[in-house]
Amino acid sequence: MVTLAQLGLSFGLVQPRSRLRRYGHDAVFRQALVGGNYGLLADGAYAARPDLFSSVLWRQLFGDVVLDASTSAGAGGSGRQGDLRTYAACARAAPRLPLPGALGGGSVAVAAINLATKPVNVSLGAPGPRWVWLLTAAGAASAPAALLNGAPLPEALTPETPPLPPAVAAAGAVELPARSYAFLLLPHAGHAACDAATAEL
Repeated sequence: MVTLAQLGLSFGLVQPRSRLRRYGHDAVFRQALVGGNYGLLADGAYAARPDLFSSVLWRQLFGDVVLDASTSAGAGGSGRQGDLRTYAACARAAPRLPLPGALGGGSVAVAAINLATKPVNVSLGAPGPRWVWLLTAAGAASAPAALLNGAPLPEALTPETPPLPPAVAAAGAVELPARSYAFLLLPHAGHAACDAATAEL
């Protein structure tokens, strides 16, 4: 059984948050910080659960301007049913994350969710590298822990700079393993709407 605080819920956290953002909702409130199977922190040692990291990444990467995102026919996307769900927004101008370089003009953030039981390649129509935060289950799909780019997530976050460095992928497709999701930052996407959004900040 997958409990609410395990990796499976992060699918249920990232996807509704993405959908609601498209309709102008500014915030999603969580019922519990600590306690039971729904807390962002585990009982006792108060270790951070995967949902906390998903929330931090979302908050740091996604700006206020929502973009249309779609996938190939039959795969789903933009909230439609399918095994691959994609959502996009202009990137936040100054994310408090350890980035490998500076953001260029028109940067875009993407959330990609693979609900299938097999890997899928996500091709992004933007130039330049992709900075990738890939989250997968640590072991079985019902495992209460998660991996970030293949390494265990830290047990805590610091208020100043969350220790969540991305992997750097070259231009081209990014592979999502079965039952995984990723936050992708396209630092040199050059999206015109995001150029304007950055200038307003």
